Amino acid sequence: MFRLVFIVKQSEFERGESKKNLDLFIKESQLPNPVVHHPVLSRNFCDIRSNIYTDIMDEYTKKRTAFFLIIIPQNNAEVYKVIKIKSFFQLKVLTQSIFSRIFDKGRSVSIKLKQHIIDKLVLASWGLSQDIYKGVSMVSLKLLFLGV
Repeated sequence: MFRLVFIVKQSEFERGESKKNLDLFIKESQLPNPVVHHPVLSRNFCDIRSNIYTDIMDEYTKKRTAFFLIIIPQNNAEVYKVIKIKSFFQLKVLTQSIFSRIFDKGRSVSIKLKQHIIDKLVLASWGLSQDIYKGVSMVSLKLLFLGV
């Protein structure tokens, strides 16, 4: 069974835009409702460590989670880099990370995000069991692009 985890700071989720945009994304993509996880982050953005996110990913990977949609606080490119490296080389799970300011843009981002995620789900059979694809619409593809 396909399982999606949405990782977002609680204050961002509660402020309204993230929840609204997640609902829009789910509606557009027709993916199942995600598990929502709120990491406990420091108020000081300089103190946000990537292991906060990767520890959450470790926890859910043990529960056979296949995909993580992660909202990263602004100006944390190092967090993004570590998430991508660990997800690809160690955990072998799919992720889509996006900065909070970008995610807040609404429908235009939701459409692009939907396409990125569908592409990754269809194209990334490199390390995942095939049973995660049950219930997900497949599209015919002629080219293979896998972004890290």
